[in-house]
Amino acid sequence: MYRKERVVHEEIKNIHGKNLSLLYSEDLKLIHLAPTYDIVSTIVYETSTEKMALRVGDVYKLSDIRKGDFEKEAKKVGLGKNIAMKRFDSMSGKFLKAINEANEQLMDKGFRTEQLKEKILSKGGIAYITK
Repeated sequence: MYRKERVVHEEIKNIHGKNLSLLYSEDLKLIHLAPTYDIVSTIVYETSTEKMALRVGDVYKLSDIRKGDFEKEAKKVGLGKNIAMKRFDSMSGKFLKAINEANEQLMDKGFRTEQLKEKILSKGGIAYITK
């Protein structure tokens, strides 16, 4: 079980307005950077740019990022390739199921979210990074 704590507020395009969070284990011995859970919340808007403030590998444009760029970034920051890519595969493999479940839950409550889900899937990067 992890406890989440917000640390800094930054935005994807220019590092202003983006939430960066830390996850602490219950015994406070482990601290992890939380996943970037709000990237797709900005990219779905037509006025938003795909160019990120921070690169993955050497790539800044969200739709240009591929799985190999994550591998390159892992090496750059000192993570073992096998561990990093196993985590990447695990996370990317769960994304589609998670967004479909969230969409169904919101639709069950009366929200019309199908178009938003499709925008997230087409512009949010997951279609590209698993290649």
